[in-house]
Amino acid sequence: MQLSPKSKIFCGEKNNQNALATAEGFLLTTNNRQPTTNIMKSTIFKNFNEVTEQKDILKILSDIKTGVYQNAITYLRKSLADDKKEAAERAKKSLPAFTPSATFIGGRKMEFLTNYNALIVLDIDKLEKEKLQQCKTKIRMDDFVFASFVSPSGNGLKIFVKVSTDKEQHKETFLKLQRYFEELLQVEIDKSGKDITRLCFFSSDPELYLNENASTFGCHSEQREGTSCAASKKTNNRQPTTDNQETIYEHCVRFTEKKIQFTEGNRNNFVYALANNLNRKGICASMALGYILADYGYDAKEVTTTVQSAYQNTAEHNTDTFKPNPKKAKSERLTSDRKNSAESPATKTGDGNFSDEKEEQPSYIDKLENFLNNRYNFRYNTVLGKLEFKTLKAYKYKPMTDFTENSILREILKAKVKCSINSLRNLLHSDYCEMFDPFEDYFNNLPENPDETDHIELLADTITTTKQDLWRTCFKKWFVAMVACVLDEKQVNQTVIVFSGKQGL
Repeated sequence: MQLSPKSKIFCGEKNNQNALATAEGFLLTTNNRQPTTNIMKSTIFKNFNEVTEQKDILKILSDIKTGVYQNAITYLRKSLADDKKEAAERAKKSLPAFTPSATFIGGRKMEFLTNYNALIVLDIDKLEKEKLQQCKTKIRMDDFVFASFVSPSGNGLKIFVKVSTDKEQHKETFLKLQRYFEELLQVEIDKSGKDITRLCFFSSDPELYLNENASTFGCHSEQREGTSCAASKKTNNRQPTTDNQETIYEHCVRFTEKKIQFTEGNRNNFVYALANNLNRKGICASMALGYILADYGYDAKEVTTTVQSAYQNTAEHNTDTFKPNPKKAKSERLTSDRKNSAESPATKTGDGNFSDEKEEQPSYIDKLENFLNNRYNFRYNTVLGKLEFKTLKAYKYKPMTDFTENSILREILKAKVKCSINSLRNLLHSDYCEMFDPFEDYFNNLPENPDETDHIELLADTITTTKQDLWRTCFKKWFVAMVACVLDEKQVNQTVIVFSGKQGL
């Protein structure tokens, strides 16, 4: 069957050698295409859960493009620019929101779902102006993008993509789309879009992009060259379950160690080979990166780059079938566990001879510290008596809360690092965290005073007394003594300032 150029796009062909698709693949693709866009509706909510109306998706997009809520959006963006976060948050919550993926009656829960739109929303936040413009340009050139507009904050993007799957495959399809657009745009996609009940706030964007003839994203979008859509769909269904992912990972480690060793000068080659094996077994890139960083995080940036390089070979993903035997894997771990083994494999020395020198394996606490060091900074605020943290890319520290601790523990456990909430707390409330005195930090980082201006005297002159010279001297003594007490707990400020006037002391 000879296909039109448009049909070829839907079957996911990537080069001139695949100019023809099988009839089976063509029928699968065309039958999975979405209904006409004008019957796609969305539910409008206020206060997150109160249904107000059902509205056509195209009408919603038109409201965003024509600026129906322009005044509220302008106030929100100005509040953010002025660093008035609470005002901005209130403004955002006052906006109506809609559910792009489905319609609901009675509430925003799956049991209230009435119709699935087969439409997925991707959310990108905190983009610089230049990066935002680059992403908008790339999005307009992509065949899968149905619509895209700037988020209410003004520094993010919403991307709508029509899909050919049903609601049961919504999460799986979202993850594929997430990987696709993260590679295309080189940005991080918000994971919250995987939920069908996901809300999207109304925005205002006169440059909103809409392509009603956009291609539908489905099995063909992940198709390997030279295979039919049906064959590709059958292959991609062999995804490993969560229960056996660790078993697959350990199997890949043992298999890789038979070919290459994780030794100085060969670490990148080992990580690349291991990542390739995990890719062939169907382990997703994010999960593979978590495993490898936890066990081989010698350089987080280098490891991440190496794993990403291996996973660029998308044609190899999930091509190697493997049915793990947990009991056998457990037995193998007991006899040859690379993590807890007392001996390391013999390694070649510079003269070609083998050395049986033992290399100490990292302990669980070392792995935990390494995991945290690659993601966070911690400090103990001695003035507030509180633990504070920030991510490596963040500028400001935030107080540690129970919610934060549990979120960090969740990350740790997802990366397969052994840890409990008590172990995490014990580590964070130890000398692992540096002591931080904000007063000392302030005084130690004061800029130079090149013109030798007497700032203490200037401060003293903000108060007028009958004996101004004496007041300046006394104030300076008191002020210097106060700073000395802050910097040295053994110091005592023996100066007390007493004002006397017509009204008494």
